[in-house]
Amino acid sequence: MRVDGQSCVLEKDINNKEIPKRSTKLREMAVLSCKKSMEKIDLTEEKLNSLTAGIVGFSYFGENYPEKWKMKIQNGKRIRPHEFGMSILNSVIGHCSIELNLTGPQIAIMLGNPFKTARIYLNSGRADLIFYCDYSDPMKIETSIIRKEEK
Repeated sequence: MRVDGQSCVLEKDINNKEIPKRSTKLREMAVLSCKKSMEKIDLTEEKLNSLTAGIVGFSYFGENYPEKWKMKIQNGKRIRPHEFGMSILNSVIGHCSIELNLTGPQIAIMLGNPFKTARIYLNSGRADLIFYCDYSDPMKIETSIIRKEEK
């Protein structure tokens, strides 16, 4: 297993970026981090689309939305139905899968070894490469690209 293309995106890196209404800072940070990892290993979108690429996300929480919902209600605002999906653990990697057009496995884990999970998908042939996103710190996203060793 080969790990490369390590990148890190901090919340301050996207503070001036306009966040789409149906997205979040954390989701946009994850996509940016994946794209930075791709640049580091010269992986183009065209090449990525020719591979079966998956993503493993690691975090201890979703996007912490229940606390944000409480604040909205206290300020007299409504909660929209699409916001519920943002509260679940895999919403970040789901967003990355859509934005990057990933066709391989997608899994979010809270416990265990994300690298072992990636190795299982690579060795079973279910994926040619795996993006590993660690978003256990809501202020930063760390991403690596995991591939089989080339022979």
